Amino acid sequence: METQTVTSSAPPAPSRHTPGGSSEPKIQHSFDGDVKILNSTFECRTEIRKTLGNLQQLLQRLEGQNVQVIADIKLRIAGPDAREHTYAVTIHDSRLDVAAFAKQFLFPKKDPASSSDHPNGTNTSLGRRTSRDNGDDDLIEIRPAKKARTEADDGPGSISRNRDTDGMLKEILFSQRQSGPPVPLDFMQQWHAEWVKQGGWLFDSLNKAERLANDHQTVLQSRMASVQDVLGQSMNAASASTMAELASIAKLVHWVEACRKSAADKAQAREEKWRTSSATFHDQSRRDRETAEERLLEEVQKQRVLLERVARASGVEVGDGEKESETTREAEQGEREASLGAQLTAELNAEANRASEMGVAEVKAEKLRETISIDDDDEDGGEMSVTALD
Repeated sequence: METQTVTSSAPPAPSRHTPGGSSEPKIQHSFDGDVKILNSTFECRTEIRKTLGNLQQLLQRLEGQNVQVIADIKLRIAGPDAREHTYAVTIHDSRLDVAAFAKQFLFPKKDPASSSDHPNGTNTSLGRRTSRDNGDDDLIEIRPAKKARTEADDGPGSISRNRDTDGMLKEILFSQRQSGPPVPLDFMQQWHAEWVKQGGWLFDSLNKAERLANDHQTVLQSRMASVQDVLGQSMNAASASTMAELASIAKLVHWVEACRKSAADKAQAREEKWRTSSATFHDQSRRDRETAEERLLEEVQKQRVLLERVARASGVEVGDGEKESETTREAEQGEREASLGAQLTAELNAEANRASEMGVAEVKAEKLRETISIDDDDEDGGEMSVTALD
């Protein structure tokens, strides 16, 4: 069985005072036993010290005098290897003179008969055990076994026997404390043992890490909120500008379509007018040519008649060759008229084919990139110019 004796002393706080006017109590405690029991009973021993400290403060406020609380707790474990562990706690005021205070409880052994001479004769048994050499003092309440009360027990003899027993117990305990070896007070050893046992540094490190994590999380959340606000504002601004551009483009699309339609209408009108004027020109030329030919034919006919007369007057016969020549001339005239119509038809068909062969995209691109000037030959003689955007 590994046994360890640990002694600790808690120094008082110099600036803290209790409501009763006394300073913070000084607590000394020691453990004599196994390390396993020492570590496993840490929280319980802490609660015991806290309770005893509250008891010392309460008694000191009630009595108005210096109070010292001493507790010896023995932990006995039965079994094949019976063990006993001792935990001692001493609590007193930090300004208390322990040596002078202990001398007040060094009473000489009294005669059992002298106890009946007490003036009150009703002294209760609250056995205050004499202190050790280091100032420890325990409050031990001895309660005898209850028994049937008789008239003989009502006399002062029973009270004096209880008082004598208490006094003898005090003297025996005090003598044992005086004869026993002093308990070593190695503060650094106790502090190191408790520090290793409690893991205080680990607890502080974990708390510090948790605080840092919470701080970082708070900062991160605030930054995320700021970033979200900035991104939201940027997205709203970009969306507004984009929608404005889309609206402007939609308006431009209608305007460009109107320009294209107007230009297409003017080009169609100009083409129709050109076709009409070209047909009129060719028709007028044909008529002029026919008129000239008729005039020439009339002249030729007159000359022919004149020549026939001259020939008949000279005795020359005129045959059917004249009719054949006339038929030939009519055929040649028909061929010339057919050739002029075919030429006009071919020209019109070639223009239509050229317009159809040009793709719709090329026509649109040409109309968008070039300046279309349309000359109106109307009565007002105006000129319209349509400019398309690139």
